[in-house]
Amino acid sequence: MKAYVVIMAAILLLPVFVSHPAQALTLERYRITETLYPREKNFNGSIYPSWALDWSPNGTYLASSRLNYSQDSMMVWDMKNGEVVFSYNKPFYQLSFSPDGKYLAAAGGINENLTVFDVQSWSVIYENYTDQKGTVSVSWAPNGLYLASGGEDATVKIIDIKTWNLTAELTISGGYNTALSWSPDGRYIAASSIDIASVGSVIIWSTETWSRIKTLYIDADEFVHTITYALTWSADSSMLFAGMGTATVHNPYYHYPLLYVWNTKNWQEVAHSVISYKDDRYVFSLSYNNLTGQIAAGIAGVHYSYSASPYQTSEVLLLDAETLSITQTVTQYDTQSDFRATFAVAFSPDGRKLAIAGPELAIYEKRPDYSPLYKYIVTGAVIVIIALLYMKRRRKNAPDIELEEREAKDPTQWRFF
Repeated sequence: MKAYVVIMAAILLLPVFVSHPAQALTLERYRITETLYPREKNFNGSIYPSWALDWSPNGTYLASSRLNYSQDSMMVWDMKNGEVVFSYNKPFYQLSFSPDGKYLAAAGGINENLTVFDVQSWSVIYENYTDQKGTVSVSWAPNGLYLASGGEDATVKIIDIKTWNLTAELTISGGYNTALSWSPDGRYIAASSIDIASVGSVIIWSTETWSRIKTLYIDADEFVHTITYALTWSADSSMLFAGMGTATVHNPYYHYPLLYVWNTKNWQEVAHSVISYKDDRYVFSLSYNNLTGQIAAGIAGVHYSYSASPYQTSEVLLLDAETLSITQTVTQYDTQSDFRATFAVAFSPDGRKLAIAGPELAIYEKRPDYSPLYKYIVTGAVIVIIALLYMKRRRKNAPDIELEEREAKDPTQWRFF
């Protein structure tokens, strides 16, 4: 009986062990559960990609923007009932809810300015037209008192939201900003910079003095032409993550998705990893899961083919935050879009959901990791075990013909058996 139990358990666990090695220890994976923005094409067949998204601090709202320049370019959903509570007719590059959930800041768009909405009335309460050229990124102070915006004019502006006046202006020497992030403990602001030589760097400022305290560089002996597209922190602010696109000294013509991690206690590198040397791709977005300690990385780029026109290859990966090893490929797209399917990824505040903006806007949640053939394997295993038990029972109850024949020949020989 024990042997049958072992056989059945092995059959039931077979789909787990034949899957990706990093997934063999878990029976849960992120799977799509809801699509908010479906795929939409314009007049020439190109897909309108979703470019930006953010959750409200309590997880009630999800805001997203796509580049379709229509009435619903930006939309906000009430995630409790799935209803749209607000739409806006201008697209934005980046969206960010304030820590108290009262405001929604939006960077970029047609006028490339900074726009702030009041969440209660969804009215515009602040908009700058001339203060900053080419606003591309926003980040709130954890205490909600300040809002930082980064622009293509190589500045990071700190705005006091009580007066909406400029508190400080930080300068990114030699280039423009592509990513901006305030540390969760409120002590630092990190901003990416692209200088004339196209060597990417990350600049760190102290929020107490608004002075630059550190400039982080990547390994110039290995990587060249690097652009940092995404920055994020661990929940305790002990690690800073940067998502990049980089070429190598061995092949300066193709860009590869690169991740860097620094320890914020001494600003030393913890790890870096080129996620893939396939195609021409970049890490466009990052999100840290406070619940699991994983990093979600949105990757997009161009795949070249000799038999067809270039098409997009995009995917979202989950990685271990300390080792940067891949634990799951959440989704992967190949699209014939003329646009690069730029991804934005964001874990919900409770860490249970993952929103992904790309060819469509979709919500992923953890679900049991069963093979498509799993139910058939289970059914077959049950049938086999029942059949084996039935055959064993029949053999046990069947008369022993050989023993009966021996007893008939010499009854005294088997008397005591």
